[in-house]
Amino acid sequence: MRPARNNRTRGNGRFAALIAAVLLFGAGPVLADALETAKQGLAAQQAGAWQDAEALYDAAIAEGGLSAQYEAMTYNNRGMVRLRQQNIDGAFEDFSTAIRVEPDYAEAYANRGTVYQRTGEHGLAITDFRAALQREPRLIGALFNIGLSLAATGDERGAIAAFDKFIEIKPGVPRVHFLRGKVHRHAGHLELAKADLDTAISLRNDYPPAWFERGVVNRYRRDLQGAVRDFSTAIELKRDYLAAYLNRGFALAEGKDFANAIRDFSTVIGMDPTSVAAHVNRANALAAVGQTDPALADFATAIRLDPTFVPNYVGRGNLYLATGEAAKAVADYDKAYELNPEDRRILVQRAYAHDLLGDSDSALADMRDAFRYLPVDRVTRAKLEKAREAGEETEPATGGEDDSGTTD
Repeated sequence: MRPARNNRTRGNGRFAALIAAVLLFGAGPVLADALETAKQGLAAQQAGAWQDAEALYDAAIAEGGLSAQYEAMTYNNRGMVRLRQQNIDGAFEDFSTAIRVEPDYAEAYANRGTVYQRTGEHGLAITDFRAALQREPRLIGALFNIGLSLAATGDERGAIAAFDKFIEIKPGVPRVHFLRGKVHRHAGHLELAKADLDTAISLRNDYPPAWFERGVVNRYRRDLQGAVRDFSTAIELKRDYLAAYLNRGFALAEGKDFANAIRDFSTVIGMDPTSVAAHVNRANALAAVGQTDPALADFATAIRLDPTFVPNYVGRGNLYLATGEAAKAVADYDKAYELNPEDRRILVQRAYAHDLLGDSDSALADMRDAFRYLPVDRVTRAKLEKAREAGEETEPATGGEDDSGTTD
């Protein structure tokens, strides 16, 4: 992580300077030997020779005689070396020992927070990052990581506040604008998200995830052309960017460009034949251009890959309904509703299938149940109430969002 690298650089510079000062003014022979070994460990660490660095830090600790300050630094540096080697437990022990030896060692708190963050213990990570900042406010990498952990726990407001403070202290960091934009998007603040992503891209235009994320935001803003352009740029920068192909396919399908959508979904399937989203969305696009048999084949593959994914059954049910195979449509809607009884829109589609079969009682029951819960506009609601009073039935509009058959 970038913040961890920043913390490491700060800690190593401080450590090297203190070693030099002690050697210059003299120390006892044991202390000098231990410091010299630790200094060699630092040089190996800076050269990326992780195993050599760890062995030298082991030797420095074993030699003993280090003051509390230098001992804590040696444990902290060994912890960073261990972390680079994916020895998470060893790194955690070293950072904790550094804190125990030197309770005000800000960098050790920040580094232990990184370990907690990597293992998903975000509450403990935030506590450590805040402890680091309390002891050394200049460690703004810890502030960045607080934003990451708050976002991971769903505290979007807190994450945005942390990123706001980081940008106030150190403006112009592309990754921070990118991440704040992503959190704004999750919070539904689409214009704020776009503004942040515009900034991130203006600061660094060769970062594929920023283009991808702005493409997602533009798609949600219904700027489908802008979304396609952004996903295309992400793909130009990273040719195997599977998620960009998939999302460009969504945007193309929503814009009724089914031929190019099918091409993108096919590209995804070529890279990952197990992608359920690609199969089901290619099936929907194929159905939209009248290629029924290939669409049914894709739906069958999607269902085989994930028998619990509701859009598989809804999409195939819609295709069966459109081709007049109402009984098969009812069977698929039954399965979809069994898997997700909260989605009353399935009942609307099933009602149409029942009606096509001539089963008006079942169709009416589905419609009544569906519109008891589905959102409808004020005029439609008034008509429904009037119809109920008169003992009549009408077919209202749902007022729901049109997802154009795409499934993220």
